[in-house]
Order: sequence, then structure tokens, then C-alpha cells
Amino acid sequence: MSNPSDNIRTIRHDLSPYLFNYLRDDNAPAILHEILTTGTLRSMEHDYICFTDAPITCYLSNLKYFDSFKEMGRKAMFSPYGIGISRDWLYENKGARPVIYGQADEINLLDESIRWRFLELDIHKRDYSWLREWRIPMKELNLYDIPREHIIFIVPKEEELKGYAVDWDFDVDVDFDYDHGESHPYLIETPKETRSWKGFSIDQIKEIENDFVLSARTNTQIIGENL
Repeated sequence: MSNPSDNIRTIRHDLSPYLFNYLRDDNAPAILHEILTTGTLRSMEHDYICFTDAPITCYLSNLKYFDSFKEMGRKAMFSPYGIGISRDWLYENKGARPVIYGQADEINLLDESIRWRFLELDIHKRDYSWLREWRIPMKELNLYDIPREHIIFIVPKEEELKGYAVDWDFDVDVDFDYDHGESHPYLIETPKETRSWKGFSIDQIKEIENDFVLSARTNTQIIGENL
């Protein structure tokens, strides 16, 4: 039996087939490179990994989503670098669930097995419901366990795409310091010429109607194609 919500989901611009994890650190470009190189998405703060189901095509008419915290004199909450993964795949295979919002003491009403999903909602001081947060109950997610068609990466500029879309070869070379008689090994990274990851720039996403169209566009990117 088909899902009666399928038609509604694909025409609602405020819905997405993806869950997004945006990087917070000032060194986000290097961290995204490390995530795609190692195939590991980690939580550094919690025993769960956080995502948002807010459609990227809805709130990226400009970059104010990422800059709004800076305008208040605070560190940006997110950077325009991140990973999008199929919501349905994470739900079925990794236990992804939406957070349960409530007043602080209401966490005690929940069974301990699902308290990782709880997030305090204080409409005056702590209202993050706009994040539309989902979580998966693990500190590390191996991206190599996920079929590549279910993953996209996000970067700000189109010219950055190739650097993240390919895998990298690693080799070791050695510098020799003749003055001190010391050798210093260093790592050489060389990008491959074939696509390993599907990805889009924010510049491209701004021109796409909704996240379901974005998902369909991933079919034009073929893993293993020459770049």
C-alpha cells in the first residue's frame, strides 16, 4: 500500500527528504574535508548526533540563516558547510527521531530509554523549536555504511565542489634538514579524478524550487564519473 502522504510531501516546500547536519566550527571547510575523507560524522558534545529537517531550499534565499547569530554579536550557530542524509534511511536504519519538546521537568515523564530525544522548550528564554531538530542515538556515524545516493554535502561556492566530491590519495614524502642531519616526513594528499560524493553549493541550491527537486537533481551526479 502506498503512503497517502507521498503526494503532499513532494509539493510542500516546507518539507524535505533530508536531515541536515551543519558544521559549527570556524574551521568548517577542513572539518567537512575530514568527514568525507574518513567517512565519519562525530558528535563532540553529546551521546547523539543532531540534525535539522528544515528544507535547505526554504531558508537559503540568502545567507542570513547562518549570519543571524553574528548580528547579535555571538558566534555563528552554523556554517554553510554540512551533510544532508535521507531522513527515511536514517529513520529506518539508525533510529533517527524528532526531538520531544517540553518544559525542563517534563523529561522525568519520559522513559529513560528515550530521554536522549528531549529538548527543553522555554518560550521566553530557550526556544529552539525553529531548528526542527532530529537526533540519532550515537556519537559516531559511519558514512560508508550508507548508500551514496542517500548523502549530499553542502558548501557555499560552486568552485569548491570538486575538492569535496572526490576521494584523496595519500603518500608520504621526506624533507631532509642537512644543517641538523634530521629528516621530517610529511603527508601528501592528491585528489582523485572521479566522483566519490554527491554535493551542491548554496549558489546552486538558491535556484532550485524545493528539496525534493534537489533530491532528484542528485540523479544527475554519478558516483565514479570523471570530474
